Formats: sequence, structure tokens, C-alpha cells
Amino acid sequence: MHLLASCAAGARPPPRYDPATWAEARRILTSAETSRPGNWRNDRTPFGVDPMRDLALHSTVRRVVLMWCSQVAKSEICNNLIGYVADWVPCPIMMLRPTIDDCEGYSKQRLRHLFASPTLSGKVQAPRSRDSGNTLMLKEFPGGMLILAGANAPARLASWPVRVLVADEIDRYPPSAGTEGDPLALARARLTAFGDRAKVLLTSTPTLKDSSRIETEYNASSRGHYHVACPECGHRQALKWPNLHWSGEPGRASFAVWYECEDCHGSIDEHHKGAMLAGGVWVHDDPDNPTRGYHLNALCAPVGSITWGDLVREWLAANVRAKIGDTSLLQVFVNTRLAETWEDRGQVVDSTSIANRGEEWADVPAGVKCITIGADVQDDRVECEVVGWGAGMESWSLGYHVIPTDPLDAGTWQALDTIVLREWRTVDGRRLKAAATCVDSGYRTQAVYDYARARSRWRVFATKGVSGQGKAIWDRKARKGGKNKTGGTFRLVGVDAAKDAVAAYLRILAPGPGYCHFPQDRATKQPDYFTQLTSEKRVPVTDRNGRRRWEWRLPVDGRRNEALDCRVYALAALHSLLAAGARLESPEPILTPDPAPPAPAQLMTGKPAPEHGPRVPSRPAPRHGWGKPGPKRGW
Repeated sequence: MHLLASCAAGARPPPRYDPATWAEARRILTSAETSRPGNWRNDRTPFGVDPMRDLALHSTVRRVVLMWCSQVAKSEICNNLIGYVADWVPCPIMMLRPTIDDCEGYSKQRLRHLFASPTLSGKVQAPRSRDSGNTLMLKEFPGGMLILAGANAPARLASWPVRVLVADEIDRYPPSAGTEGDPLALARARLTAFGDRAKVLLTSTPTLKDSSRIETEYNASSRGHYHVACPECGHRQALKWPNLHWSGEPGRASFAVWYECEDCHGSIDEHHKGAMLAGGVWVHDDPDNPTRGYHLNALCAPVGSITWGDLVREWLAANVRAKIGDTSLLQVFVNTRLAETWEDRGQVVDSTSIANRGEEWADVPAGVKCITIGADVQDDRVECEVVGWGAGMESWSLGYHVIPTDPLDAGTWQALDTIVLREWRTVDGRRLKAAATCVDSGYRTQAVYDYARARSRWRVFATKGVSGQGKAIWDRKARKGGKNKTGGTFRLVGVDAAKDAVAAYLRILAPGPGYCHFPQDRATKQPDYFTQLTSEKRVPVTDRNGRRRWEWRLPVDGRRNEALDCRVYALAALHSLLAAGARLESPEPILTPDPAPPAPAQLMTGKPAPEHGPRVPSRPAPRHGWGKPGPKRGW
């Protein structure tokens, strides 16, 4: 009888596991992997069950897309799929990560513990030699192997046919694997030998709108959202950030956070979240789509991880930074917590809305601590903007001037002097002059050099814009320019960084740090000013090496951008003061140089007049060199 039972048990086919049921039945977590070691439990991350069931090799779903926030078991789903394949349905599987270094780190930190678990410990050989079949980048097991490949290394992407592809953090892949093209396309080509039996898992937190791989894949999928029931009315809904509310300040006893039901508008406290997640279901916008897509934000984070209160604190801190023009924390929050793409709002600054917020003022507002000027030189005119700056980079456009003459005419520079050297009075009785001026030397270069050299005591600088990521707005180094580099000096201005900052300031909607004030009559006197100020758009481009970067570009409709250039150079002039130690938040005023005006002889030649010009020390004769005075050699 026992013999017959044993024979029947041996003839019975093994259970038809999927990664979810396999993990709950056979995976054991160690203390190195989680704060709750022991058997894997699906009820701790119930939203992960459906995606893992779709990943079963017997499932008709061929491709699964996870556009998820950080720290919500996305990596553990990858590990469960790998363990399920190695233990239950062995076949060749590839894990593709952004770089080789990422692969090595993942192998050391996560896969080592996975394959050391009791279920899998005997499946992979011990790494005793180079030929053991167990290295950082290759794990062999009976019937299959796991290959780790970096998206930046094309050689491994073309080496082996695989049945399962796990492409993790695909938004961080380079545009091209060396010179061989899209790494994700190269990896997918490895699945060809298995045809419709192949399986693909694509995961990532999203990055930039219109260039996010995971957003593109998700939009082409069934587009699933995790719906949970309101404990008050039972209405099922996806948790959305705008419906999260709070009162009080973080860190105080009065601080409270709750979620508002979109149906009954009742308040849902976070202690309800555990039961809500346990009873949640995935609802797909396109349920007949063969590619299953899942979107999940941090409002659904498992109980015991990040809380709603933590999310509010991060949001508030990011917005404080955004008000002074630094949107980096806000982008991180949108990408990693809300699992949404970040749209650089510099691409969509609305000129009309800015023009409609004009203000009336007679004298310079009291908030202005210093004044700078930015000037742009064209072939038939010079345009310049006078900008007042206050605490937190708040700014006031005090004037915009167009001098319609030939920049080679001395009268042009005399007219510019009436702006650069004039005096402004503030409403609280202070008298201010321009503390620094930047004049673009890209056109009529020598004339600009001459003008700036003669007015160096007023901190008038000849400047030249330079594009490129990582270029500082103000370069402290003075460079020689002109013929044989004797015509004058100029400073480099990182125009990309300056335009990023200007766009960030223009997006701020309430007066305070970073806000840009404009006079009521600006749109009337200069109708195209605001169009020029918002003319350029920040667009992604790919260079010859396949690297993606951002560039500011004008539309191809003939639009002008002088107003933007003038604001950029006025900002650069301010940064020249900040680099010299000035602080807008300091109670001490930023002193404006006040020497005598330049002599007429200086207007075109740039040579300092004896009674007013800065002293230029004579250069001593060199003491060394061929054919020049020097010490005798004795022979």
C-alpha cells in the first residue's frame, strides 16, 4: 500500500507554480534581506501578486511592465522570478541593468543572499574557481543559467539566447550600448530562439517626460492601477497624490495627514491602509492588451515602510527648494515617490500668464538690495535690461531699453552709459547704482572689449556665453580676447545653467524667493518682451556618441530671444557679485562703486584717460629668453 502511494506520488506532476506561489511556498528571507526574516508572505505586498502570476512561464502574458515608485518590492519581484526559474522551471535567463557596476553590486548584495537560501543553496556551485559556473556575472544551475549584463556593455548582450529577460531600471539605460544601438533592443533580440515562449519583465521608476522608456512601454500596455476600497463607503479608487491632505507643521503635535475619498469625501486615516491594500484589486484601462502594465505610487507603500506623513515632509522640503529655483528634490519626489515622469516646466512657461501679472511702482521697490544690468549687442542696436535683486533671488525688472544705433558709433556707448552709470532711488530713500553689468561680446567684439575695459571700475564685464551641462553661470577666470589676445578680456557665462535658473524663477507663482516682478506697462511698451523672454525651449538631444543631453533652442519660426539673453546676462552679473562674497540676505547693503564718470576719450578706444582711468602698470622688460636682456651666463 505504501509502495503504491509512493509510486503515485512520484508519477504526480509537480505543482504549477508561478513566482508568487513559489515564493510563498519555498522562499525564505534572511535578516540581510529584510527587517522581517522568515518565509515570504504575499500579504505584505498584495499588489505584487498579479504581476508575478503574469510572469509564470505557463502564462499567456508575454510581457509585463512595472512603472513603480522606489522601495515597494520591485526588486523582490525580480528576485522571485529569478528564484522561480532557477528552482522550478530552469532555463536561460538574463538580467539587464544600467551598467556593469550595477550588475556587480546587485550580484553581491541581493543575488548572493537569494542563492544562499535553503531552497536554492544547492542549485548554484560554490565560486571556487573561474570555471565553477558561479561568478558575479554568471550563475549556472541545472537546466539553465542566469546572465547579468550591463546596458553599457554590448558584448554580453549578443552572447547567449535566453528565454526570460529581466530588464531593470530601464530609464537609466544609455541611449546606445557603445556603438551598437539601443541596449534594450539588443537584449530583446536574445529572445528570438524561444519565440512566443519567451518572457519579458520591464521595470523602472520613470524619469523625464517624452524621453522615459518605462512611460513609453507602460502607455503601450494595459495600464493597470491598484484600486482599494474606502472604509467608509466602499468605493474603489486608485490612491492619488492630490487627494492626500494635511494640517499643521511636520514635527509638531498638531500635524495630521489623511486621505480624502473621491466619492464620499470622507477622511481615511493611514491605519486603514493595511486592510485597504489587502483587499485591493488591479483595474486595467485596456484589459485586452496582451502586455500587462502596472503603475504604483508610494501612497500604496507597504505598512511599515514609508508613511503618508513621511511623503508630506519630503514634498514640503522639495517645494521649499523649488521656490528658490532648485527643482532637483521636486523631480526626485515626482519620479521616485509618485512614479510619474518629470516634465521640465522650462519647456512650457506661458508668456501670457507672466505678462498678466504686471505691477505698478514709481520708485524702486524696497525689496531691491542691488541692481545689475545685462546687455545684448546686435548689428543695429544694443538691448539691455535693468534688474533689481532681493533676498532669495527675488527680482524686479526695473527697465528694458533698446538703443537703435550702430554699435560702432560712439553715441551708442554714450547712450548705454546713461543707463549703466545712472542712479535709482528706492521707496525707502536709498540710492542705488548698477553694482555689475555684463555685455555680450559675441557681436562687435572689440567695441565691447573697449567699452568694458574703460569701465572696469564699475564692474562692467565683457562676456561670452558658453553652452553645455555643468558650466557655471559665472566663471571667475578672466580670459584674453581680441586679435592676438591683446584686444581685451572677457568672462564666460554658462548660458544653459542661467536659462535653467531663469525658467525656474519664471515658474514661481507667488511673490517671495525667486519670484520675478514686472511693471504693468511692460507688455504695452515692449509687446514682444514676454514672448522673447520665454522664446527658447529645453529639448533633449543625442550626440554622436549616443549620449542624451538637454539643450536650449529657439523654435524655427524666426522668434527673437534678446529679452532672454539680457535677463541671462543680468543674472550672470549678479553671480559675479555673489562669487565675490556679496549676500542678498545680508542686512548690509551691496555697495555700488561710485567713481567719476569716464572721460570722452575712453568712449571708443577703451584707453583710460589720465585723470579718471584705472592705473595700468607698465610691463617690466623680460629678464630671460633668446635675444632679450638677462643675466650673463659667463660664457
